[in-house]
Amino acid sequence: MEAMTSSRPLVPASASTLPVHLNLELTLFSRAKALRERGIQSASVEFSFVLAESLVDNLTLLAGDFLFQKGNKVARRVWMLDQGRLEVFGSDGVSIKILYPGDVIGLGWLATRSNESRETAQHKADLDFTSMYGMASSDIRAMADCKLVSGLGSKDQIADLKQMYPLDMSRIQQLCEADTPSSSRAGSVVTRNEDGEEIQKEDTPFDGPSDVSTINSDLALGWS
Repeated sequence: MEAMTSSRPLVPASASTLPVHLNLELTLFSRAKALRERGIQSASVEFSFVLAESLVDNLTLLAGDFLFQKGNKVARRVWMLDQGRLEVFGSDGVSIKILYPGDVIGLGWLATRSNESRETAQHKADLDFTSMYGMASSDIRAMADCKLVSGLGSKDQIADLKQMYPLDMSRIQQLCEADTPSSSRAGSVVTRNEDGEEIQKEDTPFDGPSDVSTINSDLALGWS
């Protein structure tokens, strides 16, 4: 659909002429709507507005600037593109995805939980173009001047959401784990011997980076 690939800003430029409170309401509505359409299609209206309200940090990138650079440490958090286009590059340097206004990075972070296998933890990190150790796994570069908002960088915030909106958070879990490799099993990792036979090995549960507040200084953030 056109809405999924449009480069138009999430909030029309004409909104700046509105009274401040109306501008803020339109911005919040547009972000909540985008979350339901681009990220969590089954999210309740209330939950989508709560997430949108949590995106309080602003970042501006000029064309050619990097949001992520492979190998650099980044904080796990939720990002939304308000304006512009971002290009994601694979490990071989080939473009693999274009992000448009309303697109979200960070659903894997929202779905992170304790006592899951390392393979599952890495899969969720892959969804956010990071590693489970807090390093960027892809280059993400601005194709045009971009504006982003971010938030929910704290495990405590995620825990609060799980307590207040268990059904919505469960849906995110299901969404992020739907295409997890079938060999991934909670609490264990499947390895194979020389004959190709599966060997079950106990795995140490992965609970995410110990410090999610560390943000790449190049980003100069005050990411959602």
